[in-house]
Amino acid sequence: MDGKERRYSILKAATAIFSVKGFHGTSVRKIAAAANVSEALLYKHFKSKEEIYLSLREYIAIHLSTLSKHFKDREPGGRMLVELTYCLVMMILTDMPGRAGRQRSFERLLGYSLLENVNFIKHVFLNWNNELGPLWNKCSAAAIKNNEIDKNRAVKNNMWFVHHLAMIINLLHLSGSKNKLFPYEDSYEKLVEETIRFALNGLGLTESTISKYYKPYKLKKVFKGVNW
Repeated sequence: MDGKERRYSILKAATAIFSVKGFHGTSVRKIAAAANVSEALLYKHFKSKEEIYLSLREYIAIHLSTLSKHFKDREPGGRMLVELTYCLVMMILTDMPGRAGRQRSFERLLGYSLLENVNFIKHVFLNWNNELGPLWNKCSAAAIKNNEIDKNRAVKNNMWFVHHLAMIINLLHLSGSKNKLFPYEDSYEKLVEETIRFALNGLGLTESTISKYYKPYKLKKVFKGVNW
């Protein structure tokens, strides 16, 4: 492997271990063994366990950068806000193509970080803010100006509320569909759709704007059209 490939293989192995053992329960020796490299070679790529751990946020950083680039030249407003909301929730609640295993491990990492090394999840949220924050705020402002958002229902932290709603539902399903904590009606796919619709209402979007742009079959094409 070249240096880039070796680094990726180490991070992939580390993700799986950190997601099960947490930061404190994982050693460099275990990561090296899982990546099939010596500790000496591992240290050529990373200076410490902390550096490996924090580097795992690259996984979400890449997705967020891809999403923001996809929308950066679009006209801001209600339609774009609906599409962004859809993509954000889908990115959190559904398996990304070809990345389901690592994605689940990353999601468990977020849960562990809330309990032990909060620096990891703070960096992840900083990436969210830097990549999507300006774009989201621009869309919200345009939607308010275009009367697509009820001014009396507009809130400043709407992106984070959508994010947190999807995140908590995701965390409650980490154990798998066979061990659901709540007796939700219908399928998981229906739950995702209801989450998106609930989020759109929470954003203060007018019912006419939601009815006009919330077309799940069209939004699925938008989501698949992002070059993940």
